Amino acid sequence: MTATRIALMLARLSGVAVLLLGILFWTGHALSLVQTHMALGVILVLALWTLAGLALRAGVDRATAAIAIAWGLAIPILGVVQLWLPAGGGYGLVRVLHLALGLGAIAQAESLAKRIASPRAR
Repeated sequence: MTATRIALMLARLSGVAVLLLGILFWTGHALSLVQTHMALGVILVLALWTLAGLALRAGVDRATAAIAIAWGLAIPILGVVQLWLPAGGGYGLVRVLHLALGLGAIAQAESLAKRIASPRAR
């Protein structure tokens, strides 16, 4: 249970920090902190994957864990795509998708932690 709590707290803290930095970037501020944003995003994804692994060990539905793992792969892919796309066109769509996936990762971390703790929620 301690590992679950630690992974969940890491997901929460890194998730909030990544969201705040992302908002700053969208408003044209703190662009020098992109590497920090990326590092915190890696922490969020690793925490999500840790929770997915713990969920599998706890007997949570495999599909739920698999979705979390795939979700964690998609977040950095869209993040890197943002670096390559010029402004305009699909850039805005990719930014919104990246944001939605980040929010979804935090929600999935919460859901996985709840399922790990409660046999009825599996």
